Amino acid sequence: MNALWLTSWYPNSSDRYKGDFIQRHAFAASLYNRIQLIHIEIAERNSLTTSTEITETTNANLHEKVILIRASGLPYPFNKAADYLHYLLTFQKHIRRHIAQNGLPHIVHVHIAMKAGLAALWIKRKWHIPYLLTEHWTIYNSTAPDRFEHKSFLFRYFNRLVVKNAAMLLPVSNNLGDAIKQKLYPTTSQRVLNAVDTSLFYYQPSTNKDSFLLLHVSVMNAQKNPEGIIRAFAALHKTNSHTRLMMIGPNAPGVAAMPEKLGLPPGSITFTGEIAYAEVAACMQQADALVMFSYYENMPCVILEALCCGLPVISTWVGGVAEVVNTQNGYLVTAGNEQELHGAMLEMITHYNRFNRKEISDAAQKDFSYQTTGAAMSGIYLSVTGRGNTE
Repeated sequence: MNALWLTSWYPNSSDRYKGDFIQRHAFAASLYNRIQLIHIEIAERNSLTTSTEITETTNANLHEKVILIRASGLPYPFNKAADYLHYLLTFQKHIRRHIAQNGLPHIVHVHIAMKAGLAALWIKRKWHIPYLLTEHWTIYNSTAPDRFEHKSFLFRYFNRLVVKNAAMLLPVSNNLGDAIKQKLYPTTSQRVLNAVDTSLFYYQPSTNKDSFLLLHVSVMNAQKNPEGIIRAFAALHKTNSHTRLMMIGPNAPGVAAMPEKLGLPPGSITFTGEIAYAEVAACMQQADALVMFSYYENMPCVILEALCCGLPVISTWVGGVAEVVNTQNGYLVTAGNEQELHGAMLEMITHYNRFNRKEISDAAQKDFSYQTTGAAMSGIYLSVTGRGNTE
């Protein structure tokens, strides 16, 4: 089948990590169908030398067209209206061009309702082609600072319109799907989990025998609460000096200064800064457990990746985490409760032998691989279009 993907977030020259989880979904879907992807991004005026920058990439059945357009530069609020109009007109132009060259797609697949969903709504009304909506955004979480209820009236109106007109909602967690259906519209939904590149993230026996290595991977912002992890680890280290903590993510000076302030010995906590995706996988294979202490989440890719490496996980009981972390592969704690986190770390070390890393990896590889996720999307495409196995 031919599927046209319209994405609100996607890796691009100005932000190579933005929506990288959507790109992994695209890789997964392209195993079974022809995926033509269009992404429009409004870029800062000084970041582009021309008014438009277009990058096209073809990888087997996946064709990516990423278009950066220069922001208007008008004063607020006129810039918002001008940029939105430019965004939508650019989307329409490139969709028309795509259809002229390739014909009508069988299905349209939107990733994140706002703003790409407005282009899908236009396609549905003009050519009567149904669209699916995969949502990843944490704004539907009631504890998120930028939650849906705090968005503008126009944002909420059009977001609800996109959800209401989708043929099916494909949230990355049931928790997220339930929140969207409760707050926006009670549409039909089916969970499609985030996908993991299992050629990188797989079980390999660790050669680390000198210490118990806890691993944290994030962007180190307030949502991820790295400070809470460090404080809980400092309490753990007082009675378990053989433990170490590795923090992978962008350098955050305030966070990096904490170990010395808490009196932790040098080397007990390592800050790697940003490292390549393959290096993250290698670090996971050498670690003993993953620690996440977020205040809110949907379905963190890093947890799925850790499980594919056979790492047991300590995480907060937020979003859809409890849908993948259970007593067989980790511990769940209350968001913000550092005593619980310290207790879970101690429990992990004390009873580590009860976790079978190979079994954890085998189960995760089965559930989160590109093959599994791609097959799930392919089945939904066939069901929604009514094409069955006749194609």
